[in-house]
Amino acid sequence: MSATSPAAPASLTQEEAAARAATVTVERYDISLDMTGLLEGETLSSVSTITFSATPGSSTFVDCVAEVSAATLNGTELDLATISAGRIPLEDLAETNTLVVTASQSDTASSEGVLRTVDPSDGNVYVWTSFEPDDARRLWACFDQPDLKAVHGFTVSAPEQWTVLSNSAPASVSDPAAGARTWVFEDTPPLSTYVVVVNAGPFVEVREDRGGYDLGLYARQSLRSQLERDREEILHVTEHGLAWFGTKFGMPFPQRRYDQIFVPDMGGAMENWGAVTHSDVFLFRTAPTHADRTERTNVVLHEMAHMWFGDLVTMRWWDDLWLNEAFASWAAVWASAALPDHADVWASIALTEKKAGYDIDATPATHPIRGVVPSVDVAMANFDAITYMKGQAVLQQLHAYIGEEAYLAGLQSYFAEHAYGNTVLDDLMGAFGAAAGKDLSAWTTAWLDHAGTDVITLADGKVSVTSPDGTVRPHRLDIASYDDSGALLATTAVTVAGEPVAVSLPDAAAHLVNATDVTFAAVRSDEASEAWLGQNAGRLPDAVARAVAVNSAWTALFRGEIAGPEVVSRVLSVLETERNPQVTGEFLSMAVTAAELWTAPERV
Repeated sequence: MSATSPAAPASLTQEEAAARAATVTVERYDISLDMTGLLEGETLSSVSTITFSATPGSSTFVDCVAEVSAATLNGTELDLATISAGRIPLEDLAETNTLVVTASQSDTASSEGVLRTVDPSDGNVYVWTSFEPDDARRLWACFDQPDLKAVHGFTVSAPEQWTVLSNSAPASVSDPAAGARTWVFEDTPPLSTYVVVVNAGPFVEVREDRGGYDLGLYARQSLRSQLERDREEILHVTEHGLAWFGTKFGMPFPQRRYDQIFVPDMGGAMENWGAVTHSDVFLFRTAPTHADRTERTNVVLHEMAHMWFGDLVTMRWWDDLWLNEAFASWAAVWASAALPDHADVWASIALTEKKAGYDIDATPATHPIRGVVPSVDVAMANFDAITYMKGQAVLQQLHAYIGEEAYLAGLQSYFAEHAYGNTVLDDLMGAFGAAAGKDLSAWTTAWLDHAGTDVITLADGKVSVTSPDGTVRPHRLDIASYDDSGALLATTAVTVAGEPVAVSLPDAAAHLVNATDVTFAAVRSDEASEAWLGQNAGRLPDAVARAVAVNSAWTALFRGEIAGPEVVSRVLSVLETERNPQVTGEFLSMAVTAAELWTAPERV
């Protein structure tokens, strides 16, 4: 007898997850996969053995959105007819339990949890998995929620010509038999179900020891030349990132093997522990531009930052998913800015990701950074420019507000205390607050629970803040003062919250508010400064200041304070001298948009 879960499985609610976590503690998963059916067919088979403890006599359910052919709990067969909406009921649990579920999945073409791809250039077959937020249940039985972490042990049978990759190193690989080999992988540390992975195919492999790590790069055979072309740069960025994060976070990545697999027909990348899966669009088919290389560096470091923030320490529920992504985005830029070839990356972020955050925050689509996520199916709905881009900018403001020393001390304490565990936002903010000697509860509410962008204005020797809803957000920012040649005269640090703050600035041709771009706000200087910037922004001595000068005009355009030609004029003044390849394209795009959409037809 067999039972098939319905096409639309139930979405786990936060309430259900909390109740299950109070009932169950998962010790380990031993998962056997048979991938031999994927060489010429569509079916992947699994046997999931789950060892877990529970409140004696309690009941719960395990997730499995696949065709279940057998299931036993503590040696007793379960009635498969009771399976409904991707859930297998578990009744009268013992204190210690062993659940064994045999299942198969033939939906391997829709990329829901798994994708089987045939490379049209040579007929080779590749398979990748990706489980965020709750797609592990599509391949095997599991308690598919982030706060039921467990050790995973994978055993995989695959076609003999395939390489199989998972979160940890292979402990053994059998000799070929009947056209297949068996791969047994070392146990993982306790991981959430959404960051485990199994990828397979006849990959091209690059392996090197660097910085004390065993680094691997993999791609399909038809991209061998692109992988070879880019291997040195990708390995260099990877080595830098592991050293940078390990030092700054006070905790080296605790596994020697770190793989990155570039796979076909995937969007973006996924931060699987020790085995990041990237779309192979990042192995650019033609020689990559500087912008291409910047993007790939950012993605490599973003996914790597998740090894600590997301994988090692994981948010308890999806209402804090924004924090996972915002932190990884911030950390990636922070780390890439330390690479000489990407030193101006904060300028490009200002004109791309941060600008996207400003743009959506000015529309009816705006929303607070954090929100209520009652069920998993709502979690991914909040992935937008507010989640990633504004969230990243707000973490940059927190970094400036409490200072880097306290920021890093807070992170180090957080990772040390919660390694391999689960947390909520208050755990992180408490660690930051303790390190800084500040109560950050009001800061947290103001920045994360209210929508909209503040406007910071410099006029009559005072800095004032206007909020769209009256919320008092504290801002730590810098005002740069320049002479008529564009030389920097002074940088003045300002913290403003609520009431206007008097500032003492030198006599200057222009003052630029938020010149280092460490806060998230629309800014406007005094009239004389704005007039000078309109014609001379290109004279400013660094790329970030030039980006801020243009962004400030852009947001003023959105507020209806200036017209399109004024934005175009400011952009052109920058383009006359701008040589930073990371930003010139963005400046040109802004100029064209301002001319075409916000300029009278006769002037276009």
